[in-house]
Amino acid sequence: MDNTPDETNLTLDVRKLTKKLVKYNTTSSKSNIKLVEYLQSLLVGLGFDVTIQKHPYSVNKANIIARAGPRDVEQFMFSGHTDTVPVGVQHLWKSKPLVLTEDKEKPGLLFGRGSVDMKGSIAAMICAIAPLLPRAKEFKRELILGFTYDEEVGLLGAKHLVKSGLIKPRYALVGEPTLMRPVRMHKGNIYLRAECRGVSGHASNPKSGISAIDIGSQVLERLQKFAKDLETQTNEEYDVPFATLNVGMIKGGTKTNVIAENCVIEFNVRPIYGQKWKSIVSDLDTLLREIGEHDNQPLVSLHLTRRPTEPVTTDVDSLIVKVAKEVTGSSAGGASYSTDASILQLMGTECIILGPGDIAQAHKPNEFVAAAQLEAAVIVFRKIAEKMCLNTQ
Repeated sequence: MDNTPDETNLTLDVRKLTKKLVKYNTTSSKSNIKLVEYLQSLLVGLGFDVTIQKHPYSVNKANIIARAGPRDVEQFMFSGHTDTVPVGVQHLWKSKPLVLTEDKEKPGLLFGRGSVDMKGSIAAMICAIAPLLPRAKEFKRELILGFTYDEEVGLLGAKHLVKSGLIKPRYALVGEPTLMRPVRMHKGNIYLRAECRGVSGHASNPKSGISAIDIGSQVLERLQKFAKDLETQTNEEYDVPFATLNVGMIKGGTKTNVIAENCVIEFNVRPIYGQKWKSIVSDLDTLLREIGEHDNQPLVSLHLTRRPTEPVTTDVDSLIVKVAKEVTGSSAGGASYSTDASILQLMGTECIILGPGDIAQAHKPNEFVAAAQLEAAVIVFRKIAEKMCLNTQ
């Protein structure tokens, strides 16, 4: 695939740029290097100082950081991720997933994998900033575009970026889909696995063993009760106003005539502001250990499958929150999903989440973004950049 910008006005046409970005298959299991190389060529041509930050253990992944303006001042970053979730079952799509396609029956809806999550937002950021670059010497804050790898599988690129210390923005706008309404807080994320240990035996004599699946059923009962208890602590600023627990996968047993020796239950907890992941994990561990022991070993052991992230909360009086509210005319609320902001906040960055499209369209066949949302994002992002970097408050 040609990695050079092939339209002279590409950065000024958000639809064309989104279409170009969607063509690259950057599913998290694949490389994002071709897309990064394309963006590098484009951004250097616009006048950015560009750094490619390769994955420490893989040549197939990289972050791209583009910088404009003075280096000895505060930094403001537009943040996005280049990876997407898999296309999934191809025949469920009504168009080619890697070709941005406008719906003939509903003009203005642009279908394609990554259109809403979040290549359209990346395109809007670039289109918004391009006209401001001739004034980069006037910037009161350094302006950064930071596009990461593998957000969808553990925020890995953001973790690499923060650990490297290459940049340290005071403020960041994370362009995940919010229907262009500011989000100043979102939930944390805890991925867990409960391993149930049984004793195998012949199914004709249930007392000859201990069924790990029966143990698993007790785990499920306790998790359901734990989830109900989570609902008692609420915060109405979130779209779902309490912490949630979802059991996503169950695997157990080997054959129907063998007492199951193993059962694994994987689940996810999303804590709200004020709830610490370590406390939640400790409470769950205690709850599941109460199921009992065999041979002085617990029947259930609890394990983290990813490093947890704490909830994100940016103060209502933060400059980036005030500017986003002023430009959009909307109040700043909360969301139930998680973003790279979970990691960026670890270096003291104050984040707002704001981007085109509806998160409800992400992670499924026929993902789409409305063209009107992309066009609105260009205008809003440019105004925010002007206020943060040219007309600083």
